[in-house]
Amino acid sequence: MVFPAQVESNSAGDSCTISVTETASPSTVILGDVLLGTVIVASGQSNMEFTLPTIFGGQSIVRNASLVSVPTLRLLTVAKIPSEQPLDDVPGLEHSWRSSSPATICGQNETDPEQPDYCIPHCGPSSVVPSFKRPTWGYFSAMGWLTGRQLMLAHGLKTVGVVATSWGGTSIKLWSDTAALETCGSSGSSSSSATDLESSGGTEGAAGVGPSQLYNAMIHPLLGMPVRGFVWYQGEADSGSFEKASAYACQLPTMVRSWRSGWVSIPSSRREEQGTPFVAVQLAPWVTSPSVMDLRLSQTNVTSAGPGASYVPAIDRADPTSPCGDVHIRGKLQLGQRVAARMASAWGLPAGPSGNTGTGPVPETASISGAASVLVTLSVASEHQLPLRRLAIQNQTTAEATSNTDVLMGTAVESATWVRANFTIVPPSRVGGCSSGTYGGAVDAGHLAVQVPDGASTDVLVLGVRYAWDCVPAGEQVVDAGAVPMAPWAFLVTDASHDGAPETPTLVPAPVGKQLPGKNGKLSCN
Repeated sequence: MVFPAQVESNSAGDSCTISVTETASPSTVILGDVLLGTVIVASGQSNMEFTLPTIFGGQSIVRNASLVSVPTLRLLTVAKIPSEQPLDDVPGLEHSWRSSSPATICGQNETDPEQPDYCIPHCGPSSVVPSFKRPTWGYFSAMGWLTGRQLMLAHGLKTVGVVATSWGGTSIKLWSDTAALETCGSSGSSSSSATDLESSGGTEGAAGVGPSQLYNAMIHPLLGMPVRGFVWYQGEADSGSFEKASAYACQLPTMVRSWRSGWVSIPSSRREEQGTPFVAVQLAPWVTSPSVMDLRLSQTNVTSAGPGASYVPAIDRADPTSPCGDVHIRGKLQLGQRVAARMASAWGLPAGPSGNTGTGPVPETASISGAASVLVTLSVASEHQLPLRRLAIQNQTTAEATSNTDVLMGTAVESATWVRANFTIVPPSRVGGCSSGTYGGAVDAGHLAVQVPDGASTDVLVLGVRYAWDCVPAGEQVVDAGAVPMAPWAFLVTDASHDGAPETPTLVPAPVGKQLPGKNGKLSCN
């Protein structure tokens, strides 16, 4: 039986007992050790399932009892069960609510001595190292736990509950309700296929599960739970072709609106005036998906879902030697910090001691400066993020590629060619110690000056500029004072100049959901 109930708030961190009596009979159910606090939902595919013991620094975390044993951090994992119809109650749980501890975050089952030790580094079924392969990732979600714990450590929350509901190798269509899919013209009846599993980087997936079936069983039953935030780490299964990656630009924000409207309709839930935070993790560097860059650009469109919807960059997290495959990165600690910072910002909580806002520098405008360079104005959310700097990324930056910027050179956009170009960071001008300008409330962070390559013909024009536009960007990256990187972006001349560029073309952000033009605008990563 599922029913709603309103409970008076108690002191943060204090447990209580709730008695439920059925009026038609004398039976009473007593719920003990109940906490009232902030609940977030962590969903997606295998990078959300990925557990703590295998991340970089994970062994130190799981062995640190004072860090991990937190009675006021509660964890719940929904079982992987689909349904053809929306359900009011979850059909199964991997485990019910339990406190964070070394045992619960490793997915150990003390009643089953034959179960393998999930506290040692391991992977799911897509592992590329046989000794790491397990039939399941286990639990608990590293991204879910890291986000919840960081909200407590850096942002002052006393009681946090994290609900993990994810399934490796699954497309966004499985997590969206039918109305959302119809909005984007992608309802269909096709089930997950081997192609979906291959594009997600392994053998995982919900083969044979149709659109909306994971929403029906693993999301819809949770609508009765007051939730203050969502973490979404998914997209690998939708990056296998340009058609899927471009459709994602509509599917993601539409799914966000659907999820938030479902939870918002609950009278007892606490809502933020700006909208319940929904934070998507942008896909990290990965070499085996042909349209990963198109998918990353589509992920930025999550912001169109309204206030509170955002994304965090992961373009600096390449992990080519991961035993779980390069798609399953181990550098998730920083991502958990970024997600928590985005949520805290949406809630109006302090940024934390490091001033981390969860997002790096953001491009605002791009303009051509004479024939020698393109100037891209940059902004940041806080002055604590300044100054910006270039940074060589471990496991990523190579001696042969020190720059991550390209300019589009030619006389018309479609026939032009992207050429590698160097860049410099120009600090913001200061007046009386203050930034000289702002962009919609953001802080002026200066310019990125991209130099046109020497020897370019005077008949050839600059028709576009792009940054970190590669499956695995190998050049130095632009980062803020906290080493949070700038996410990939591209600017192009306006559509009116496609059939013959004007003398001084206007540059605008590349349209989301469309393939980047130019002879080598489409990348081949595999």
